[in-house]
Amino acid sequence: MISPGSTMFGMRSECRDNNKVFFRTVSSTQVEAESLVTHLLNNSGKPNPQVVVFYNPEEEFSKSLFKQFKKVLEKDKKGRVIGVSSLSAPNFSLTQELGKSKQADALAVFPDGQTEDSNNSFYRAIEVIEKTDKLILGANSLYLMETLNNLKDLQLNNRLIIAVDWYPNQPGADVFSTPAEQYWYGNVNYRTAMAYEATEILVKILLKSGVQNNRSSIKDNLSTFSPTKSSVVRDLTVSFEENGDRNEKNIRVLVTPIKPTNLEQNNSQLKFCIVNSPAC
Repeated sequence: MISPGSTMFGMRSECRDNNKVFFRTVSSTQVEAESLVTHLLNNSGKPNPQVVVFYNPEEEFSKSLFKQFKKVLEKDKKGRVIGVSSLSAPNFSLTQELGKSKQADALAVFPDGQTEDSNNSFYRAIEVIEKTDKLILGANSLYLMETLNNLKDLQLNNRLIIAVDWYPNQPGADVFSTPAEQYWYGNVNYRTAMAYEATEILVKILLKSGVQNNRSSIKDNLSTFSPTKSSVVRDLTVSFEENGDRNEKNIRVLVTPIKPTNLEQNNSQLKFCIVNSPAC
């Protein structure tokens, strides 16, 4: 398996992948956490920012991001998690939970990827974002049109920060975004780019001389996959660490919802743009 979307830290060990068949083109929650914490430390205005975290303790991705975020933030006492709220709690009270965050310098909102039977975690995360005026560090599971549609009446520019692996306007991404938009008739997001990259790697292995058409041969060639040029970012390569993680992904692109200024667009809509970018 070459996953373009599974980001849980230590995927092979957590899922007991003893046969080492799992690989991914995206970075892990560790990189996501590091990107968010770096932004927090540079923009909170506080030397040791305090954070309240909203997450789903019943879901693996959300738990993983919370664990990595807390670890990175509290390393060397850079900051501190002063409170935790469960987005999946049966008795969740928005007023009560937000009341616990009065002393916080920022909120971390990490809903699951809506992979559970209930979407309560996601919609409760939206409610948290709607009702706070603090800096919000969001999970990549919030990088959806659904998020923008639910928050269209809010000013969230540089206040809701999400870390993603690829963005069409990042330097070098035009090598993929420009031709891709001709096929999709519109903007493509990081999920499309990472899926394309994962598919391309598999195709290259299948077409490689000497590779047999069976799972064992494909896995062996993935394990020894030589760094190759990425098709979604210019001057970037693709290769895998021994544990199947992506080698080159050590930082993410930070995006934030912005109301477009282009008069041809509906100004009531939001779109994701790179944080502090002059052009969107």
